[in-house]
Amino acid sequence: MSRRCINGEDFLFFENAESHNNNISAYWTSLKPPNPYVAISDGRSLFCPKDLLELVQLAKDINPAGRRRRPKKAKM
Repeated sequence: MSRRCINGEDFLFFENAESHNNNISAYWTSLKPPNPYVAISDGRSLFCPKDLLELVQLAKDINPAGRRRRPKKAKM
């Protein structure tokens, strides 16, 4: 087995039972160390601050004017 970084992501390369070369993201294995924030929070936090900031940016990209969308009032 060998390990390589491709485009900033760790990959493990190995030969399967049929002698074919395969690879898998190290993030999908127990060989990648856990995220320190997740390990320290010990399940008390559902999101990392970095991930939440990325989510905010995605939301801003979708609605760049920053306008709140109000639901339409139901007609009676």
